[in-house]
Amino acid sequence: MRANKSSAYWSLPVLLAAIQALVSWRSCHQIRSEELAESVRNVFWLDHRLLYDGVSSNVGWYGLLLVFYQVGGFSLYAAKIVRLLLWSLGLFAAADLLRRPLGARLAWPPLLLLGLSPTLLYFGTMQTSFGVDVPFAAICLWLLLASLRRTRPDAVGYALAFAAGCTASVAALSYPGFLLYLPSLAVAAAFAPGPRDSHPFPDFPSRWRHFLFAGAGFAVPLAAALAYVSPAATLIYDPVTHAGVFRGGGQVGFNLALAWDSLGAVLRDLFVRGDSYYFELSRPEFSGFAAAAGLAWVGLTALALGVRDRAHRVALASVLLLLVLNLIVPNLSTNGLPGLRRCTGVIAATVILFALAWQYYARLPDSRRGVRRVGLALCLLLPLGQACKLPSLLADVARDSRYRAGDWFALRPSPTESLAYVMAELDQGKILEFYSSDGKILPVRYQEIYAAVAGSRWWNRGQDTPVFARDWKTGRKIALTPELWARYYFPH
Repeated sequence: MRANKSSAYWSLPVLLAAIQALVSWRSCHQIRSEELAESVRNVFWLDHRLLYDGVSSNVGWYGLLLVFYQVGGFSLYAAKIVRLLLWSLGLFAAADLLRRPLGARLAWPPLLLLGLSPTLLYFGTMQTSFGVDVPFAAICLWLLLASLRRTRPDAVGYALAFAAGCTASVAALSYPGFLLYLPSLAVAAAFAPGPRDSHPFPDFPSRWRHFLFAGAGFAVPLAAALAYVSPAATLIYDPVTHAGVFRGGGQVGFNLALAWDSLGAVLRDLFVRGDSYYFELSRPEFSGFAAAAGLAWVGLTALALGVRDRAHRVALASVLLLLVLNLIVPNLSTNGLPGLRRCTGVIAATVILFALAWQYYARLPDSRRGVRRVGLALCLLLPLGQACKLPSLLADVARDSRYRAGDWFALRPSPTESLAYVMAELDQGKILEFYSSDGKILPVRYQEIYAAVAGSRWWNRGQDTPVFARDWKTGRKIALTPELWARYYFPH
């Protein structure tokens, strides 16, 4: 019987990954401008050891895609496969993290809550790094705790800590918001009980080597990125865009009115309707009575646990830290464009709070059977509310986005057909040029279609043939190269 329960439990992450695959497949009728930048143009520039600009500094994400394109080949939607693989690893890591304290019989509801998150499923369809912080955090925490579960300090434990540091670095280089997880991950690793701990608090002095190896692991991808990108100074700070590594397009400052408006946009994305930058979701995370009531119950339970039970205070403090940092720090950005994409750590914090509340009610004694049943039923409102939003989510991702790419990628019914058409024209000796109905050359963007054509030739065929276009500044034929944009010959 126990084996059957375990098998059923481990089939759940497979099912949740399949749901993400279905949602992603439904979104393959279009591609957004940001997706072209983050999954095609910037990856092609990185293959030339360049950055498009300081805003395009998520080199961890570009590096993952570059390896995948070099090994598995390129298509306009290949980045969705990378996201699906990362999400699947995150689900299995989260499944094991939940199983250990709860057991397979009790761990499925919080895992369901994570896997059915409308926010994470929606961002999982996009070929940007929005939302990758959550699966990366699960993988990183799994590696950290696995290193601490070793019965004695050894090379395997230190290697796991090193791998956790590398994972954290790649995650932060993929999306800067992951940096907000580091304090909570450090608290979790510092206070997590190990096999040799015989008292409530762990043996902190024995763990310094684990943190040392994790820190060394964090430094390695960062150092590799600085050594690979030329010039490295652009990655650190781009004086043109005033951006760079770990910042993306965000400019941190302090404008109370702007911060308040940004926080309001995030709360609307969570409770009312997803309507922020690149986030178009009609029924978001906590909208509807069931989800809102379940969230309120989980929050009140967590508050009560923090007041009454000292054993939960460290875990609750780390979750509260994650929640507060993700709600405040991203919304201090002064460049506008707020939204939930910057604050997805809120979802991770909610899942952990749910797991703590669920564990508390599930383990109440039979003498409090009534409280246990009511508590569990109210907790289940949260994942139930999310499950009911799946049809709406599928409709949302199948709808045309207001951010979808036009011009070159709308020449035929789908972006894939449009790229194939352009490549066929170029293979016949034609050049990239775009004219208005009255015959005037238009100053359209060449950078994304150039990267798609040249990248497809190189990653799929091994051909490094030049791509020619009409220079709309001079009217002459010109060979496109990444250096043209590096020196801002064409506008960004």
